[in-house]
Amino acid sequence: MEKNHQKGDSTNPLEPHVLIFPIPIQGPVNCFLKLAELLCLSGIYVTFLNTDHIHRPLLRHTNILSRFSRYPNFRFETIRDGVDFENPVSAANIKEVIEGANVVSKPLFREMMIYGRLSRRSERPVTVMILDAFFSFAVEVGLETSTPVFCFQTISPCCSWTCFFNLSTLIEAGEVPFKEEDMDKLVENVPGTQHLLRKRDLAGFCRLDDMSNGEIQRVLKEALLTPRTQGSLAMMKFEQLLEIWYGLVNSGKPFLWVRRPGSISEGYDESHVSSDLLDHTKEMGCIVDWAPQEDVLAHEAIGAFMTHSGWNSTMESIAVGVPMICWPYFYDQQVISRFVGEVWKVGVDIKDTCDRLIVEKAIRDVMDNKRDIFIQSATLWENLAKESISKAGSSSKSLARLVADIISVSSTVK
Repeated sequence: MEKNHQKGDSTNPLEPHVLIFPIPIQGPVNCFLKLAELLCLSGIYVTFLNTDHIHRPLLRHTNILSRFSRYPNFRFETIRDGVDFENPVSAANIKEVIEGANVVSKPLFREMMIYGRLSRRSERPVTVMILDAFFSFAVEVGLETSTPVFCFQTISPCCSWTCFFNLSTLIEAGEVPFKEEDMDKLVENVPGTQHLLRKRDLAGFCRLDDMSNGEIQRVLKEALLTPRTQGSLAMMKFEQLLEIWYGLVNSGKPFLWVRRPGSISEGYDESHVSSDLLDHTKEMGCIVDWAPQEDVLAHEAIGAFMTHSGWNSTMESIAVGVPMICWPYFYDQQVISRFVGEVWKVGVDIKDTCDRLIVEKAIRDVMDNKRDIFIQSATLWENLAKESISKAGSSSKSLARLVADIISVSSTVK
C-alpha cells in the first residue's frame, strides 16, 4: 500500500521529514551536507535549505547534484538572502551575509514553514528542523510552528570546552583578555588542559583588550548556544601569501595549493610576484581555486596538509592519516592547531608566524626529518577514526541514537 504523505491527524502521525538549514559559510555547509547524507542512508527524508549566495558556488565548484541524485529521499531548496556579491563568504563580508539573512531570508523562511512548501499544509510537512543555532530566527519559527528543533554545532569540541563553556571562568580568573606580552603564558583555569594551552592558543576573540567589545560580548551571550566554525572565512595579507609561497617552493616538495577567490585581503596582483617564483611554481606546483579536498587528502601522493586548522579539515586529515602543518587564522583554529601539535601529535603548529624559513622548516620536518614519528601517530589516529565509524563504533551508535530521536519526535507532530 502506498504511504500517505498528506497532513497528519490525531491518529495518523506524519512521516519523518528533516529540514536542514546551515549558516551560509562553506565549512558548516560541508558538515551539514555530510549529516544530510547519513540521514538519507538511514531512510530519513531530508530537505536541505541553502541561501542563494552559498548555493551558487556549490553548484559551480562541487559535485553535490550528482552526489545526492542517488537519494530519492533528498531534495535541495533555496531561499533568497539579498547578497549581491559573487565571491565566497570571507571575514570581510560575513556581516553583510548575516544581515541579508536576517532581513531578507527571515520573512521568507517563516512563510515557507507556516504557509508554503515546507508547512503542515504541504504534501510532505517538515517534522524536525536541524539548524545552525546562529539562525536564531529559524529557531523562533520552529517554536512558532511547534516543530522540534535540533541545534547542530560544527565547531571543534576542544574549542567549545576551552573558549566557550569556560570563557566566563577565564574572565573571572583574569586570564582573559590578555596583553601581547603574555601570549606564551600557560592557561590555568580550563580543566583538563593545564600545562598544555598557552594564551596564544585561545580563540582570537580572547585577545581583545576591551571587555566591552561587541565581539566578546556576543560570544558571552551565545556561548552555550551557538559556537560555530569559521575555517572557510580565512584570509591572508599579500605579504603573508608570498612568505608561504616562498616556503613551499624552497622546500623542494611538489605541491597543490587551493587558493580560494577573495582570500587575499588586499587582492591578488601577479605583477608583484617575481618571475623566478612563478617559474619555479610552474615546475613543481599547481595553484587552483577549488579542489575536492577529501579526495585529494586520500590520494597516496599526499605527504602533508598545510591547513588553517578548521575542524572539518582536521578531521578529514586525521581520517586518512595525513600529517598537518597548521597555520590557524581565528576562532577554534587556534585551539585545534595546539591539539594537533601537542595532544594528537599529528603535525606542527606555526601559529602567529608567517616566515618563509619557518614554513620551509615545517614542511621538511613533517615530510622528511620527523616523518616516521608523525606517520606513526597519524596512523594511530586514523585507525581510531575508522573504528569509531564501524558498525559498533561510538560515532555509529551516536548516529543511530539521533535517527531514533528524529523518528520519536516526528511521531508526536500532528
